[in-house]
Amino acid sequence: MLVEVNCETDFVRAQRYVPRFCRGCRQTVDRDSNVNFNGEIEGLVAKIRENIKIRAMRAWNQRQRAMIAAYIHTGAKVGVLVEVARGKEATVANDESSNW
Repeated sequence: MLVEVNCETDFVRAQRYVPRFCRGCRQTVDRDSNVNFNGEIEGLVAKIRENIKIRAMRAWNQRQRAMIAAYIHTGAKVGVLVEVARGKEATVANDESSNW
């Protein structure tokens, strides 16, 4: 599950509350994809005095014979998720292809 949380300024994401909130969102959404975080967001906004919004939540179902990798760009402003799948069973059986 991917949860996109947006804030207004860079310094907000560096505060201890925001990363904790984001981890909690992801863990909660893993258990219940219909969850609503409005109450938690209001409490967080009251603490840090900056606007926080959940822009998107998406389920990502990993395919068989696939791997999902994450990359966070320098400065942690841009992140990428990539799914790489192998289509042929012969490729999966090849020892060199397992070093991805």
